[in-house]
Amino acid sequence: MPWGMAVTAVLVLLVSADLWLRFMPANIDKLRELITAAPDDRVYILRPGANIRFDGLFSRLSRPIVWSINQQGYREDRMIAPLTRRYRVAAYGDSETFGWSVSLEETFQRRMEFRDARVEVVNLGVPGYNAANVARHIESTFEDVRPDAILYLVNRNDVDEALITSRTIADSPLLRRLRFLYQMTVAKPARLRARRSPERAQFFAEEAGRIARFGATKRVPVIFGFLRWRTRSRVEARGGFRIVEFEVGQAVDLDSDRPVFVNVQPWVKGDPEEDSHMIAMSHEKMAALFCEVISGNAGSGCLPSDWAGRTVRRSAGQSRDG
Repeated sequence: MPWGMAVTAVLVLLVSADLWLRFMPANIDKLRELITAAPDDRVYILRPGANIRFDGLFSRLSRPIVWSINQQGYREDRMIAPLTRRYRVAAYGDSETFGWSVSLEETFQRRMEFRDARVEVVNLGVPGYNAANVARHIESTFEDVRPDAILYLVNRNDVDEALITSRTIADSPLLRRLRFLYQMTVAKPARLRARRSPERAQFFAEEAGRIARFGATKRVPVIFGFLRWRTRSRVEARGGFRIVEFEVGQAVDLDSDRPVFVNVQPWVKGDPEEDSHMIAMSHEKMAALFCEVISGNAGSGCLPSDWAGRTVRRSAGQSRDG
């Protein structure tokens, strides 16, 4: 009878949920250790001083890694001083920028520094951030970092709605697991459909335009690296700004007010992943690509051709040589 079938379905659901919760990856609790509440609409930020041994969430990594967060809230093992004689790139984005499945030394930021000691690449990635979170993060950290270039590694889920969790859920292991279960089952199909909608495309274009205009105001070049390519015309039309599209073998003008769009996907497509994230091989490839974008030539380091060892720090939209 229908009533009996309904009861059976509920029991099956409860048993399935119980089994899922029992065998859900223990590392979900480590994500709570990684973050803390933000003082603004970023919702959360990395927890200063966090030091977490991580071996995967959905699948076990080939070897454990350590997520170390400095006292400034960046995935760095050093403090980032306001002034430097190196060319400083601030790298923003979500878990791929953060380096979810790789050690700090294997991230593309550190591999860029390894390729050219004259460049400093600061890791400002935060797992789970969408385009609006990234835009706000750039605005919030710019004066502390004072970069010579902004690099935003765009992931396909950056168009999603922002992750918002109440304090009650965040502080309860059971509720955190139930929310995770809901997000990975019931809500997932709708989230994937929404990524292809005009509304989310408009959302991303507007936030990209916000970042582009911020960079232009500060007179700092902005580089968008796309892990899933978005056509230039759609982003320009929806975001109300013009872009420059990078092509291998052709130098781009970083001094232009127009941001640079880089198609990263062909460089890493087909590479194996661990825990659904890029491995060291892909980070090494991205380091080579971004160095070429900045320098204008493959194998010539990671500095713009007109960089002559000068110290340039930008503040309030003005450049200052020292």
